[in-house]
Amino acid sequence: MHQARADDIVARIEADIVGALGRGDAPEPQALLFLLRRYAASDRPDLAEPVGYGLAVALTRYDRSAHTIDRAAWLRLFVDAARVSDDERLRPAIEALVETLSAEWTTHSDVERAGAAIDACLYAAEGPLAPTVVQKAIDELERIAAAAYAPGAELRSVGPYVRFASALLTAFTITARIPYAMLAEEVAQALRRRHWDEAAGLFGAPLDVNCEAVRVLRRLAALHGNAEYRTAAVVAPDADYARDADIVLDSLSLRLADEPFPLAAFGLALTQRAAA
Repeated sequence: MHQARADDIVARIEADIVGALGRGDAPEPQALLFLLRRYAASDRPDLAEPVGYGLAVALTRYDRSAHTIDRAAWLRLFVDAARVSDDERLRPAIEALVETLSAEWTTHSDVERAGAAIDACLYAAEGPLAPTVVQKAIDELERIAAAAYAPGAELRSVGPYVRFASALLTAFTITARIPYAMLAEEVAQALRRRHWDEAAGLFGAPLDVNCEAVRVLRRLAALHGNAEYRTAAVVAPDADYARDADIVLDSLSLRLADEPFPLAAFGLALTQRAAA
């Protein structure tokens, strides 16, 4: 996808989200995260008001979310918001979400929910407002790895293992333990072998999961671009994660006008491409 087209799509998504907030629609965490990151990257005054309004509403309703993945998305949003805002309500919200999500690590046995909860809590641990949950999160991630994945296994679905790989990469970011990143790459390779649809240029999964997969692929591509990491780790020599991410983005862009679409998730994937 040419950068000009990507920029046009990002601008469209931004306009849709700002318009929805202007109509008083309930904000969604990924939509607000997309808008917040656009604002943080540019400091544009025209985004300050919708971002501020969206966060104010979000802080009054995030605790109504009943699903683990939604709560994880709210936590990511508030962690990013705390980096650019001095709103005193953000820290209690972050702490409450970390407490709730960490209680769900063993409540839910499925990889997707546990992976999302651990990943979000570790993401919070990167920020200045984080409670001290890193070791507990790492211990639980290792327990899940032992129970849910075996080298060479045929993974039955994409979504759970994309979130698992993302949590592994976040754990690597915090701890610098190379086996976490290597396992994330092994999972990505297993997903590609089993679930890649060459004709469609996508993983055999819903569109929002493909957007999440793009973000994991971009993070793996960044590691492959790091000479120090390549020297220390065992990497897949024929992998081209940046190419695969671009193929998915191109394929998704062709579907924009034809079917219901997770615009905010796609926008986040596109902005990560631009950052890379």
